[in-house]
Amino acid sequence: MADSPIEKRFSLAFYFETLKSVLVGPGDFFESLPKSQGFEKPFAFLLVSSLLHAALCLLFVPSLLWAMVILTNALISPMIAAAAGYGLIRGVTRQQVPFNELFALYAYAIGTTHLISWIPMANWIAEPWWWVLIGTGMVRRFRISGFQALFIIGFSIVLIRLFFFILTPLTLEMKSWYVS
Repeated sequence: MADSPIEKRFSLAFYFETLKSVLVGPGDFFESLPKSQGFEKPFAFLLVSSLLHAALCLLFVPSLLWAMVILTNALISPMIAAAAGYGLIRGVTRQQVPFNELFALYAYAIGTTHLISWIPMANWIAEPWWWVLIGTGMVRRFRISGFQALFIIGFSIVLIRLFFFILTPLTLEMKSWYVS
């Protein structure tokens, strides 16, 4: 595809064209991702979505500190999810999937869902939606079976929840060092 939005340099036009492509045809979009994409454009897409997400959250909780927490979470969560997915996709399918390609899939999927996840209670829609987009991308981009994608996603969710279950007491302990 010579006129695919993914082949253009990052700009707001690229952002909105990519967003439209993910929304209208996620399978086709993920299937057409170039192998030599790198991290810059997917991360920039995720960053713009995360900034919008954090700014829109300010409408409901007018706290700059809270917006920074939301922004940090919006940027770090996809990286953690991509790392879990990377290990699992390699272990389950034995494919040598490049991390930058998998990260791009996660960044575009999760960045797209950030646009509704700022709405109170919309996480009940947004989080399953990003897992569906990721599963669609795995099946279409990496040609794995739907069952394998479902297993990878299910086990990723368990690993991520376990990670945060372990991390929460540590962060609370560290918080007590600074707030005394």
